[in-house]
Amino acid sequence: MARGMARLVFRSVVVLGLFLAPALAAQVDPPWTLHSVAAEAERLRDGRRAAAREVEQVAAYYSIAQGQNTDLYLLNLISDPVGVEVSVVNPAGQRLGLGTFTVAANQHTVLSLRKWLGSTSEEFSEGSLWLRYLGDLDTVQAWAVHREGDQKFEVPLVSPEELGGQELLSFWAAGAGARAQQYLVNVSAVPVQIVVTEGNEASVRQRFSGTLDPGEQLALRSRQARGWMRVLFDGPEGALLGAGFLMESVAVAVAPLIWSAPGNSDIEDVVHIAVRLPEGKSQLAIFNPTQETLEIEVQRLWQSTGQDVETRSLHVGPLAVGLFEMDPPPLLLGGQRLRLAAKSPFRVSGYSVLSSGEIVDLAFFTGSSAHAAGTYPIPSLEQNQVTHTLVNLADTEARIVAQVYWDGGTYSLEPFVVAPHSAHEIDFSTLAQEQRPDLLGRELPSTFAGGFFKWLARGTESALIGRAEVRPRAGADSFGFNCFGCCWAMPVGIVIPQEVEFLPGQTVNFTSAFNEETCSGTMGPFQTVPSSISSPWPFSWNGASLSATGAAYEDLTFNSTEVETRVSCLTRQRPVLGLGRGQTCKLLLKKSHDLTSFWTMSAACTAQVGDRPADKKCSSCLECCGKQKANLLCKKKNPSVVDRDFQLCQGHCYTDRC
Repeated sequence: MARGMARLVFRSVVVLGLFLAPALAAQVDPPWTLHSVAAEAERLRDGRRAAAREVEQVAAYYSIAQGQNTDLYLLNLISDPVGVEVSVVNPAGQRLGLGTFTVAANQHTVLSLRKWLGSTSEEFSEGSLWLRYLGDLDTVQAWAVHREGDQKFEVPLVSPEELGGQELLSFWAAGAGARAQQYLVNVSAVPVQIVVTEGNEASVRQRFSGTLDPGEQLALRSRQARGWMRVLFDGPEGALLGAGFLMESVAVAVAPLIWSAPGNSDIEDVVHIAVRLPEGKSQLAIFNPTQETLEIEVQRLWQSTGQDVETRSLHVGPLAVGLFEMDPPPLLLGGQRLRLAAKSPFRVSGYSVLSSGEIVDLAFFTGSSAHAAGTYPIPSLEQNQVTHTLVNLADTEARIVAQVYWDGGTYSLEPFVVAPHSAHEIDFSTLAQEQRPDLLGRELPSTFAGGFFKWLARGTESALIGRAEVRPRAGADSFGFNCFGCCWAMPVGIVIPQEVEFLPGQTVNFTSAFNEETCSGTMGPFQTVPSSISSPWPFSWNGASLSATGAAYEDLTFNSTEVETRVSCLTRQRPVLGLGRGQTCKLLLKKSHDLTSFWTMSAACTAQVGDRPADKKCSSCLECCGKQKANLLCKKKNPSVVDRDFQLCQGHCYTDRC
């Protein structure tokens, strides 16, 4: 992504992550106010609008041939609608425009290429997928979700300007009869000379030498059970984009193949993480791109705690691909994930074969792609089971705030903590079924038709790996989404509700909270723990509930500290100030209750409920005593005398009406 943010070129491509700088504890600015945050947020949005330019994104592969289909997921991450021009390019380089689709602010849409190609589907049954829009690299995220039979996998779209180098690598390993299908597309504006070499432990041979014109796609198929391909090309750096997948048989598509450019990240970052190890037998393909035998440590870890289950040492020869099998994890002891590490560069991919026969590919991430924020589509919950897993690779806990956006609403999750080296999982279907209200009383609808999920780490944590997994309820396979990056975020303190009116002696909800004003709009509110509270007498406030012992009309304030994320993606501590107002005694009692000028409280409350139904007399009498007590306190009568009369009033109710 722009400004050093990581974007996956293909599923688990090695990418550079942005590590946020430590919070500047010594530099504490004055607290944000509602007005100052609104003004600053609009200034930043105006600057982004003024700097908008044409951005292009490409997926190297799509297909609607022979029962296959590709759906395009478009996610708009800003608070303005975005028009996205969609085109397909066939293998010969011919382009067909499908139109411009407007994606509403903070929303997502799904387009079926089969539907939109229509009568032109034969000429453009496969090829590459291209987008154009006005904005920046972080305005729109897009994925092509490919379906072949019951199997599915996703291909993130990437901007050609994010690519680099003049070399690409891919690798694979599977059982006998496997077939690797791979595709290369020239995403530059000039012809590119390329040389493709294929190798395995036994031999190395040249597969292709020639020219790819702009937009032209080259298909490469191999029936070797394991191997690798290296592509060298001239012309502009990053001129080629690759994609591919592995097939165990003619009818079953499995793990996507990795095409990536070797670079410094290979040398500096040799740790790979699999977010989840499915409950099936797993196969790992590990590619050693060096000229020396490579020793790799493979660890199984408990998903919930990060504790070690099993550690193995594996060896892979020079320029070779190793195939390693792992037994299924125990079904009843909790989930597991994998961690692979070595002292030299390597690549890894893999998949698991479940007892049902379903083949699920493993999502691997490099340690350097850990991040402090993420955004993911959530398809329809009526049609899909959607879960999100967040893994904390750090030695310190990570505090997380998160929000769901959809057409017509938002929902703020309760802030949560991910312990060191542990994982946190969110099941959105369960969240929708629970109908648990947030601080504003909003709920995630059980008929959720689609939207997206956004989380932010509150602090300096940049060692988090996140992935959303989607399992269609009517299908057999799952696919998922990864998106890393950061977005400016400004915390502002608020009190919920802003103003509350109640009677002395009552206790009401009065919550200290904060919103995050971000590039995607407002996130929140989220509850915060005050460092200090201003609660004038007769009010008593603990940051969550408010009570009063007499008549008053006062402002109540709190101070706390939250984290500001700047445009540069650096973070620092920022004080927040919240202001609310409490008032008592403005609620008027019914005239029939206000008899204490002539009668005692007891006489008033036992007499005035005489015409109530028998089953209501007791509760009405006791309610009257409470209201009369509040009324007298509002009139600033002596509290001890009022409390004595209140006790007598309750006693008469129990004697006469209960």
